[in-house]
Amino acid sequence: MGIRMIPEQFDEDRRKDPKRAAEARVYDALRNLDLGGYGLYEFRYRRGGRELDFAFWLDLQGRFALQAKGGPYDMDETGRWYLIRPDGRRESVASPLLATADASMELRNAIRAATGYKTFVVGVLLFPDMARNEEMERAALNHKHVHIIWGLDNLSRDLMRIASQEIFYPPSPEFSRNEWEAVNRIQYRSLEGTREGSRDEAAAGEDAPLPAGEMPLSLGSATINIHHVERLIIMGNAAPPETGQASQAPGA
Repeated sequence: MGIRMIPEQFDEDRRKDPKRAAEARVYDALRNLDLGGYGLYEFRYRRGGRELDFAFWLDLQGRFALQAKGGPYDMDETGRWYLIRPDGRRESVASPLLATADASMELRNAIRAATGYKTFVVGVLLFPDMARNEEMERAALNHKHVHIIWGLDNLSRDLMRIASQEIFYPPSPEFSRNEWEAVNRIQYRSLEGTREGSRDEAAAGEDAPLPAGEMPLSLGSATINIHHVERLIIMGNAAPPETGQASQAPGA
């Protein structure tokens, strides 16, 4: 039993960042679940794709795309979302429900790319600092397979409740581990070996390969990253003679 995470520990510098406080609390809560499973913190499948706070596998329960949002949020009658700042100012933000739905699709596609088979992923939006809001729960119904969890006191029970509503074929411990390892290997990293907008969190501390179908092409001092190409044809002219050299005519 127990949850294995990549990275194995939450970065201490990030713990000191107020903007990462909710993520740190969710990370710790997941690690402390009295269940078996696996997680990836800050997962990104492809360049420019939606970053997921936690890709999470709970043995014999389900696969989850978890997004954590700290602080109080509000939603008006038109469906617009706002983050309430400490000074009371309402800052308009993109819908976290839509972001969670997009992230769950990214994880589903990543699992299929890594393993070759289709799976079902449930999107879960976590509000560690908020009490239940029924209006937001009704809004979640507009997004298929997206649920909201309020607080972290009953996280294990909440995840199992969501799984019982959504999952018909839960992953065995062996499948969970295989998918976790395979998905970690294909997550996007820049050419320098670090993930886009993040640090390198490979399980073995080695640079991960580029996703399948992606390769770097060097042209002089420039590097072009080619992503998911079925067929590539490169044509070019021969280099011109160096300055000061005359080209020789055939037969001369």
